[in-house]
Amino acid sequence: MHELHSTQDPEILSVSELNEIAKNCVESIIGHIHVEGEISNLARPSSGHIYLTLKDSQSQIRCAMFKAQAMGLLFDLENGDHVIISGKVTIYPTQGTFQIIAQKISEVGEGKLRKKYEALKTKLDSEGLFDAARKKPLPKIPNGIAIITSQTGAALRDIISTVTRRFISMPIYIYPTPVQGSLAHLEIIKNLHLANEDNFADVIILARGGGSIEDLWCFNEEELARAMLLSKLPIVTGVGHETDYTIADFVADFRAPTPTAAAEITTPHTVEIKNLITAMNKAALSHVKERMVDLKSQLAEREFKLKSMHPLEKLRIYSQTIDYYSEQIHSAIKAKVKNLYSSYKLISPRLKTEMIHRRLQAYTEKIVHLNKTLKNGIRYKVDLNKNTLARLVHVLDTQSPLGILKKGYSITTPQGSSQAIRKSSQVEKGQLIETSLNDGRILSEVKEVLN
Repeated sequence: MHELHSTQDPEILSVSELNEIAKNCVESIIGHIHVEGEISNLARPSSGHIYLTLKDSQSQIRCAMFKAQAMGLLFDLENGDHVIISGKVTIYPTQGTFQIIAQKISEVGEGKLRKKYEALKTKLDSEGLFDAARKKPLPKIPNGIAIITSQTGAALRDIISTVTRRFISMPIYIYPTPVQGSLAHLEIIKNLHLANEDNFADVIILARGGGSIEDLWCFNEEELARAMLLSKLPIVTGVGHETDYTIADFVADFRAPTPTAAAEITTPHTVEIKNLITAMNKAALSHVKERMVDLKSQLAEREFKLKSMHPLEKLRIYSQTIDYYSEQIHSAIKAKVKNLYSSYKLISPRLKTEMIHRRLQAYTEKIVHLNKTLKNGIRYKVDLNKNTLARLVHVLDTQSPLGILKKGYSITTPQGSSQAIRKSSQVEKGQLIETSLNDGRILSEVKEVLN
């Protein structure tokens, strides 16, 4: 039996071809991975790329991170750092080196980001940025809500859904903003300024979904914290999950545990608004009723004072006083005459001579004459005073405000004032004025002032 030999030559590969085949196999089979280890042999060439070795107690593997991803690192790498590298396993064809192309590097445990976060939190707290006294109140019924978040994130959909469910006609103003990455905080600051300048809304929601401390780091930047402090509009944060706390949450005027909760806090429910309007109507009606009672009481008091101060009333009192004293004078004169006459009767029998009799007769006649003269004088004086009083009453009555009103005239004053309006310059368009007539008052609004 003869040995058979293949007539086909074996395929011969170049080193480059072999490395390329190996590279494709590794990438297709292993794919994207997360590897934990310690950094060593860290290198940062002028290209901006990062090269390092990731090792544990038994093995090591080369890693590379290109400049675009390296710019997004939130902490400085150092040899000895314990990290998790997320990326793609591949082979570097030029050298045939097994390596990881890193897309993300995260610290393990209590890393530098956590220490940086705690240091900044302590610093800003000591400066008073977290003080409750400086936080602005949220509007009960905002005229609009500004939302600063990613346009493609689930947080925006949750916020819009919640707002429209609670208050379907609430205006919403969306400021699309990246909420992850090394420069995201600058975009957030820019849109915070823009929302304040636009002044379309009364409150701002700053939100995004959950993530790691690296994902949420843009909300821990000092620049953003100080920009939030300068906002004229109140800010509500809804960043991450309920257990996630960022520096922005402490600076915000209100921190909500989630984006959905932020929407619920800032948006009143239709039922709440109806109840609020009902309560406000009741309070307003009660206030009006109390005010009306108070005004009626003031009016009655002023009417009483006006009547008591009227000149005619005072003249009537004077007239009554004159009548009283006239009656007293008459009574005193009558009593005096009666006493004199009684004395005369007692002494007349004792007077025997004609001279005394005539003298007494003369005195009697003189007394009678004087009495008559005195009565006539008093009556004349009283009548004269009564006529003078009547004339003064007539004059004062014609000159008094009530007398003028009875003739068909009126008196106009500004509402709530007793100062009469005599010139057109004393009123202005839109002012409320009261016109007093003989039988009531008229409340008017000035439509135009004509000179």
